[in-house]
Amino acid sequence: MSFEMAGALFGETPFNSIFNFFTWRITFLDLALFGFILGILYWIFVQDPSIFENIKLPSQSPPFKKTFLNLFKQKQNWLLFLFSGLSWTTVSVFANFWGTPS
Repeated sequence: MSFEMAGALFGETPFNSIFNFFTWRITFLDLALFGFILGILYWIFVQDPSIFENIKLPSQSPPFKKTFLNLFKQKQNWLLFLFSGLSWTTVSVFANFWGTPS
């Protein structure tokens, strides 16, 4: 999680510079293209076929609504949500107010 926050914190200034140089459409298209190329590179070089060996698929999957509601019933999910949300808020506010030039 720390690397994700650091990436967003240090990525805002270059993103702001690119955004001011090009239009917002070109900027987001370039980011989408970069993400697509990165995804293809991950697919090619970071495959691990052994993760699929021990997977046993259930004969019948549970209903989506039941599974989705189960997420809200677990205490760990709420704690993770609060921890990640509140820890990210401070970094985001700092970066938006002082991290990028206006």
